[in-house]
Amino acid sequence: MNRLRSAALVLVLAVAALVSTTTTASASTQGSNWGGVINPNGCSGYTVKSAEIYDWLGRDVGKLEVRWSDACYVQWARLTAYNGATHLAVSLHEVSHPSNAAGADDYNTRQNWTYGIILIDGPSSHVCAYGDIDPGIPGGTGTSFCV
Repeated sequence: MNRLRSAALVLVLAVAALVSTTTTASASTQGSNWGGVINPNGCSGYTVKSAEIYDWLGRDVGKLEVRWSDACYVQWARLTAYNGATHLAVSLHEVSHPSNAAGADDYNTRQNWTYGIILIDGPSSHVCAYGDIDPGIPGGTGTSFCV
């Protein structure tokens, strides 16, 4: 009976490790990630506000979004580069509590996002988002907004 329990425990731990690795791999290629409480990858959500990002020639190169999930009760920022980028950096913070923040730096990807933050003042809180796209050539650009 102990052998059966041991084998079951090993199987559960192996599956948990596999799921953890798979969940991390499905996110963009993370250079670093800080702050926040949950990876919103599994949260259904919607865009609260977005802004297009233009390079120095006026070309539309990407989009910065602030997203909200009623299911997970978190807010996060998502940055998308339309033509890929060598480096994407995105961050989000609650205006009334600036230390309630999250950010992510990714390399060689088209999209990244922050982990979700739980808004201390509730869903009506104001947040600010920042996004930078570096295409690997002169003319890297970014944008920011508060909502």
